[in-house]
Amino acid sequence: MQFDSENVTSVEVNLEEAELKEKGLEKQLEGKTFDVITRILKSLIGKSVIVPGDFKSVKNQYGITCSYRAQSGHLYPLNRSFLFIVKPVIFVRFEDVVSVEFSRTGASTTNRFFAFTVSCRGGVEHEFTSIDRNEYAPLVEFLTQRGIRIKNAEKSNAQRTSGLEEAEIQTDEDDDDYGGEEESETDEDFEDEEDDEESEASGGESNEEDGKKDKKRKHKHKKDKKEKKKHKK
Repeated sequence: MQFDSENVTSVEVNLEEAELKEKGLEKQLEGKTFDVITRILKSLIGKSVIVPGDFKSVKNQYGITCSYRAQSGHLYPLNRSFLFIVKPVIFVRFEDVVSVEFSRTGASTTNRFFAFTVSCRGGVEHEFTSIDRNEYAPLVEFLTQRGIRIKNAEKSNAQRTSGLEEAEIQTDEDDDDYGGEEESETDEDFEDEEDDEESEASGGESNEEDGKKDKKRKHKHKKDKKEKKKHKK
């Protein structure tokens, strides 16, 4: 049964005073609908009624969507047990749980879902799959508070830490390579500019010297012509 968590109900219990006292009920019950119904059923049938625990998903729900074999349903981590609904209904008490294990929870961004395996006494295992990876953190926190042994918790944390460190190292190496190439290219350009300036300077000096030599040769040539004319006269 499902009830609105904010719905309030007032019920008058149709029992004699002696029966009410025997069942531990009051003539008039008032409160949240789910709480009133739970108290009545528990008192009348003498059985414990399963109610949601303290676990809250990232969507602020008491359960998480998952699959068991080929069936889709909801897994409810209760305060003392696990409850899977719809088909088949699976109920596992924490006292029967040996350990739990997570898989496909690494740092890779391609893993959108993870699997959750519950190992029980007698070698029985229940694997719940297709769980949104965003539910990993609240589920681990809840299980840790309840004292449930998480078989690969340290390994999963180490894998995620290692993945982050590798990503940071790779980023640093890329930055170094980029800086090195830029500096080398700058140095080469600077050297080329210096070489060009030196070539231009040396070229300018040699041109000036060649010009002076040409002037001297022309002046000498004119002087020789004048001397030849004098001799002829």
